[in-house]
Amino acid sequence: MNHEKLIAIGLILTLGLFLTIGCFGPFAEDEAPENGTPENQTDEETKDTDTTPAETVENFVNAMDEGNVEKTKEQATESFIQNPDRVGIEEAVEGLEGTIESIEIEDENITNSEAIVEYRITRNDGSEITNAYELIQEDEKWKINNLHNPKMEKKAFNVEKCTIEDNETTLQMRNTGGTDIEDVEVNIQEVGTWEKVGTIDFSKEPLDTGVVAQYTIDEKFDSVTQYEVIGGDLPTVTFRCE
Repeated sequence: MNHEKLIAIGLILTLGLFLTIGCFGPFAEDEAPENGTPENQTDEETKDTDTTPAETVENFVNAMDEGNVEKTKEQATESFIQNPDRVGIEEAVEGLEGTIESIEIEDENITNSEAIVEYRITRNDGSEITNAYELIQEDEKWKINNLHNPKMEKKAFNVEKCTIEDNETTLQMRNTGGTDIEDVEVNIQEVGTWEKVGTIDFSKEPLDTGVVAQYTIDEKFDSVTQYEVIGGDLPTVTFRCE
């Protein structure tokens, strides 16, 4: 075979090799790399949109009622779980396990990647807890990030002093909101066990704006336990006695 024929055959083989690589190389034009996202799959299709903010709150409450600490934590952000001013998840689950009759979502308000969900819990003893959570999207999932009370700016108070004397307890309370507190009844309960230890009926003894008033409860509290005042569409307030 002469020299010219060998050169021609070499050129043909080289061209064939280039064409083969172009058609069947690392990935063809319409194919995605292994473990990649197909070209025709949108970002929206990869997002977790199965759970709404309201469903996250329902899952959170139901998990506590089931005594499932891990499932409860899965519904909340790390910031919410580690907040030093809030009772721990483990303690909350221990106190609420098996005590919840039902949960009702009263409102769900979503703005971009934030949401507020208002809910009402009915407990087995017939008592109710009305509150709200602020949620954010974290890792493309709705998670509880903080407590929220839409009426806090209108009605608010604090417990300035708790005094134990004989077999009764006196609370010194100040109205710090913009409206009088009246026509509502609130419960006082132990944080952690959520055992009801007393009530205050503001319809009998209103707490006017800017006023400091004393309320006596026929129950002896202790100086170790943390208590909270809850109910009546008021912000929940925690306190300890002297």
